[in-house]
Amino acid sequence: MNIDIDQQQSEPAARLSQLALPRSAGRVLAACASCSSLCPDLPLRDPLAERVFGYLGGRLEQFSASELRCTAFRAHVIDQLATDYFQRTPGGLGVGVWSFLGTRAHRLDQSRWVDVDPPSVAKLRSHLFPERPRWLQLGSCLCNPAWVDAVHGKSGRELLVVVDESVLPLCGNAMMLLLDGLSRRARAGSEVLLAFDAYTPLRPSLPLRRDAALELVLRDAAGQESIVRYPRLRFVDEDLYPEQLGTGIAGVNAVARLHHGIGAPALAHLKLV
Repeated sequence: MNIDIDQQQSEPAARLSQLALPRSAGRVLAACASCSSLCPDLPLRDPLAERVFGYLGGRLEQFSASELRCTAFRAHVIDQLATDYFQRTPGGLGVGVWSFLGTRAHRLDQSRWVDVDPPSVAKLRSHLFPERPRWLQLGSCLCNPAWVDAVHGKSGRELLVVVDESVLPLCGNAMMLLLDGLSRRARAGSEVLLAFDAYTPLRPSLPLRRDAALELVLRDAAGQESIVRYPRLRFVDEDLYPEQLGTGIAGVNAVARLHHGIGAPALAHLKLV
């Protein structure tokens, strides 16, 4: 998805520049913008996404109705999980990592939230999205884990880190750098909601253990696999979810399995120990 950006509205059109974003980022924005008509029974309403999608000249016909419905459902499930986190964790801080055009911070407008995006995207987001209390936009490369220290601040508060499908597909090395930074720097008790697909498969180290450690499967050009294990990142026990939440995340992952992780990402909910 390519977007033409006027870096400063007062300057002539010759100063326009183009920013390429993943198709998945456009799909998330389109799904949230059209949810009221495509999924009237889904309680996700996002007038900001509608405005931004229209401002950017988005076209719904670039996506099928079925993929938009599935994307809207995944966005809603993440919103529900985030809302549950803030209810359980007073003073917790939400962090959207490479959300691109995602508007979750403004849907969950009662929460403390920081969005971390590439500097060029952060500049675009600051132009597109209105300020709100307790929201901050940062610009940082994903390969630089210092952003984790920056959002922790002096208080060292617990985080809810959300990496949704907007950033996908993500190469294995990029996913590894992200997980390395969280595992080494995030405070115990923090949680991670992480979308992943067939290009960066994640799995529990012991499938029958409820709090199993996270494993990332890396494949080289020859198809050989290597495994990176993160003992601090543990899968949240599905039995601990309220019924509706458990059903939602199970549904997201069932659709991902049906499509073999192609175009329909799965969702991992992890806790730092």
